[in-house]
Amino acid sequence: MLRPAALSFALLCCHAAACASPLPDYPFVSASGKAEQWLAPDIGELQFDVVAQRRDGALALAEVEEASAALAAQFAAAGVDAADIDAFELGKKSVAVVAQAGEELAFSTAISRHFTVRVRDLRAWPDYIAALLAHKAVDNLGVAFDRVDRAQVEQRLLLEAAQNARRTAADLAQAFGRKPGAAVAISRTPPDKLGGAFGFAGAAAETAAARTPAARGNAVPAAIQFGQTVHAVFRLK
Repeated sequence: MLRPAALSFALLCCHAAACASPLPDYPFVSASGKAEQWLAPDIGELQFDVVAQRRDGALALAEVEEASAALAAQFAAAGVDAADIDAFELGKKSVAVVAQAGEELAFSTAISRHFTVRVRDLRAWPDYIAALLAHKAVDNLGVAFDRVDRAQVEQRLLLEAAQNARRTAADLAQAFGRKPGAAVAISRTPPDKLGGAFGFAGAAAETAAARTPAARGNAVPAAIQFGQTVHAVFRLK
């Protein structure tokens, strides 16, 4: 027989365990819904650095300024609006030059400037890529594609994902002779506080970022992916 002190301690442990349980005190069903669509992009983005390296830092700076001005003029002549060209602050670093036997280690100065260019007319995209690849001062070239109506696309897919989650919950509940009621927890990603008890353990986080498939050469991809995922918990009727 437990003594009063031991009994109080046991009851306290049981109470703490009950309070710490992530399970709700009502029957529920959890489900996830996903919706995705591949759509043709209508806007692109070029990201690159203009770089020059010389032992004389002033010469490197002059080369970067000259190349930057030439590229900006080239994009403007091609019809890219100045507001769609972002030129960032200059970067500078010292680079060790490999010394010959018996020579002291020397250093050169590398000057760089990062550019982001938004391209709204993708018909000229291959020409832009070819010009940047051929330019000796351009380094770290990267590309991305998107749609100007991204917000509307994501909103529609979000509603479709939510409807899919409810249909899945209804199918699960019907298999046990129940029906899903009101949603009591909703999340685009698996809620950390709900964890495995709500069926979300180990689920990968979904984002609505567009995924760009590989394109041949300098071509614009035929389509990019948009997607939304919804996780929900429904009270069972």
